[in-house]
Amino acid sequence: MALGIPGTRRRFGAWTVLKHVILGSVSLAFAAPFLWVIITSFKSPQEYYKGGFFPEGAWHFDNYLKAITHFDLLHFYRNSAVMSVSAVAIGLVLSMMCAYALFRLRFRFRNVMFISLVVLMMLPPQLTLISQFLLFDRTHILNTPLALILPYALGVLPLGVFILRGFYKELPIDLDHAARMDGATDMQIIFLVLLPLSLPVLATADGGPRDIIGHC
Repeated sequence: MALGIPGTRRRFGAWTVLKHVILGSVSLAFAAPFLWVIITSFKSPQEYYKGGFFPEGAWHFDNYLKAITHFDLLHFYRNSAVMSVSAVAIGLVLSMMCAYALFRLRFRFRNVMFISLVVLMMLPPQLTLISQFLLFDRTHILNTPLALILPYALGVLPLGVFILRGFYKELPIDLDHAARMDGATDMQIIFLVLLPLSLPVLATADGGPRDIIGHC
């Protein structure tokens, strides 16, 4: 015999059914392009140009084997993984260090520096392409992974600092004072005290990482 609390039985009315139908239809509409891409990957080249949703003949499962062996697909994925992970890690670490200096230390013109970072968020990336090219050419890092990692890592910086600003202002400064009394340096405070507390906040600073992974 099923046990339950009186009055808590779920009722499925017409509105509930309609709501589930609408949500299911919208979910299917968003999932359709991904399903089309997956199903198209099993088509032959002739079937691909004919159109249609499903393959007309046999499903070509060997397309994935050809992509891996003929086009060195694993090499491309490895490059994307290395560059995206490196750029995200460098960008988030720099964001933490910059936010710590701006909002946990006291010095002149720190508000001006923060406003300058916020202004950088408003600049389109195309505006700095020529200057980046000239800088990388003079530092001899063109056609190297650093030429991709550094711009994306610095692109995370403004958003990361902006998000960490509110979090660091809410943390009691007594945490820093207590760590300094125990002999901790600034770097130890950042990585041993603030980093464990900042992990949820860093996870929300995903605008830059999404752009990095999407472009890589």
